[in-house]
Amino acid sequence: MERQSHSNGWETFLEHWGTLIVVAAGLLAGRLLWLLMRLTKWTRLSFLVASFILMIVGGWLIGYAKFPVYRQGRFFTFGLASVPEQRRRHYRWGWRMVLFGAALAICLLVRGS
Repeated sequence: MERQSHSNGWETFLEHWGTLIVVAAGLLAGRLLWLLMRLTKWTRLSFLVASFILMIVGGWLIGYAKFPVYRQGRFFTFGLASVPEQRRRHYRWGWRMVLFGAALAICLLVRGS
C-alpha cells in the first residue's frame, strides 16, 4: 500500500529529522529555564505583568470573536466552527495569546520566589 500519498511526506520527514527536532526543542527549553532562573525580582515582575496582559487581551479577542454567537443565544459552543468566518482570525490569535501568556506564567511559577 502506498502510504506516502496519504501522509504528504510527514512520515518520511519525521523519520529523518524527528530526533533532531526533539533535541533542539529540549535544548531550547533548557536554555529558557536557565534564563528564567537568573531573573531578578523586577524582571520577573515585569514578565508576570506581561503574561497577565497577554492572557487578558487574548480573552478579550476570544470574546470579541464569539460575541455574535452569544447574541444568538448559543453559549456552550466550542471550537473554530462555531465562530463566524470573518472573526476566525481574532479567535485564533486570542487563543495563541492566552496560551503563550499561560506558558510564560507557568515558567515563572517553576522559578519560584
